[in-house]
Amino acid sequence: NLQNKVDEFLDSITLEDIMKNNGKK
Repeated sequence: NLQNKVDEFLDSITLEDIMKNNGKK
């Protein structure tokens, strides 16, 4: 399912952003 692929991609990006933000602070 394409939507699932997109959701997984967005989830991975969100996790990466959270980790990066936590690292900066």
